[in-house]
Amino acid sequence: ELIAEAAAKPQQEREEKFLSVDEVCEILRVSSNTLWRWGKTGYLKSVKVGRTPMYRLSDIDNLRQGKGA
Repeated sequence: ELIAEAAAKPQQEREEKFLSVDEVCEILRVSSNTLWRWGKTGYLKSVKVGRTPMYRLSDIDNLRQGKGA
């Protein structure tokens, strides 16, 4: 059942893209300090890839559409 559900999802939903701090700053036109502050308040959470904080593209898209992360 789970395999059937996973196969039914489009490829795009299964493969999440991640952006670096610099990429997110450029897209949202904010500083890295703002991203750090948003992470502390829970407004936009980062994901650690190794030691590097990365941001989900889907979270950025939701934020830009006014849906929050």
